[in-house]
Amino acid sequence: GEAGARRCGGGGGGCLFFLMIRRPPRSTLFPYTTLFRSLQGYQPACVVIAANELKLFDQLKQPATAKQVAETLNLDPEATERLLNSLTSMEIIVKKNQTYHLPKAAHDYLTSGGSHSLQQWIQLSADLYPIWGQLSSFIKSGILIKSIMEMLGGDPHKMRAFTDAMHDKALKTTWMIAREIPIRSEERRVGKECRSRWSPYH
Repeated sequence: GEAGARRCGGGGGGCLFFLMIRRPPRSTLFPYTTLFRSLQGYQPACVVIAANELKLFDQLKQPATAKQVAETLNLDPEATERLLNSLTSMEIIVKKNQTYHLPKAAHDYLTSGGSHSLQQWIQLSADLYPIWGQLSSFIKSGILIKSIMEMLGGDPHKMRAFTDAMHDKALKTTWMIAREIPIRSEERRVGKECRSRWSPYH
């Protein structure tokens, strides 16, 4: 089929370039759409990882233009606009009148100090990304590419990201379990008092 390049994400410079291949006839039983989406799956992940690494979400608590974000973070203006348009097309941020902002509901999850911040989880995904790129080597040899400790390599920042990510996962799992278990009102009250007294996350 004929291949070409196309911009996505609307106006303002577009966002990402990706390969467009002519679709096969609808009569085919081959899961073309599923395969195509799978092959592109790394792209949105890289967009979120880049935005998290650049602390871009912190700059979008209030509406800001791409130029303002670029100046504050010392980034390339055009590349910043493309990244913001990508996040808009993914419906993670909102674009209105040439300004971008992070919806209020996402503040707790994507900004520094958020009560349910996923920043460390996103960073951990970034650290794991190169390992997944070596999957074929593992399949050939059966030898583990790297253990988690080898991957962290004694780097204090990676160690902190891993530790915080595991801690956040434990907290969320505990909360989900507690939500499913019927607890009497008095026990709930005592539990809330303990959380507010001892946990820095409540």
